[in-house]
Amino acid sequence: MAGLFFAANVCAVFLPWPFYLGLFSLVAVIYNADHWADFSYSRSGQARREISDSEKKIYLFYLFLNILILIPCLILILLDLSLFEFLILTIPGTLTAVHLLIARRPWYLIKELMIAILYAVALWLLPVLRSTESFPLHFFILHLMVILQNLFCISYLDYRMDKEDRFPGLNSILSQENIRVLVYTNTFAGLLFIFSYSIVGSTGFTAGVVFSVLLLFPLASLTENNFPLNSTLFRSISDLIFVLLVLI
Repeated sequence: MAGLFFAANVCAVFLPWPFYLGLFSLVAVIYNADHWADFSYSRSGQARREISDSEKKIYLFYLFLNILILIPCLILILLDLSLFEFLILTIPGTLTAVHLLIARRPWYLIKELMIAILYAVALWLLPVLRSTESFPLHFFILHLMVILQNLFCISYLDYRMDKEDRFPGLNSILSQENIRVLVYTNTFAGLLFIFSYSIVGSTGFTAGVVFSVLLLFPLASLTENNFPLNSTLFRSISDLIFVLLVLI
């Protein structure tokens, strides 16, 4: 939600509350549905491992709860959209749905990476469509870089578990050391990008500080032997610090 607020804010666009609540519910629905599928099916369609009845109940509860929240939000959102906006917004949604259905094939593109990119694009589509300002490309690039930073670090933390469960993601083709290199490369490129745009006055001091924090905090995941940070805790903290985007 903070990402959508940030995109709308820098594009000087106001979005009603159903867009934010609807986004939150949609992400929760996709997460729970995809998590279920990851644990239930391998690339060949065979079960990787059985999940317990309690796990099934938890996933189902949150899945249906968020669907119940999502439905009225979608109705309100549809009433607020023009036909053109609706058609444009269906593109990333359709691509994400198709990707989730076939990303478990070994020949397909990396699931998490594609979903992260589609998610970033989807967040910015409506604010850009409704904005009368010029497109703030540098903010979009920085936003995408911090989303990818979280993805790389979560993949690093989940490496052993993903290998055991044969998840069809980043960990299926890269070693843990390769992922570490990706994190450091993304960090360096992001900080250099922030510094460059700060010099020309396009980013601003507050934005520079916020994006620097969002890029540097995930580095804590690379010191897991010295800092007791698991992927669940990391996801929770990283989700919280994304709220810093509202300061920009």
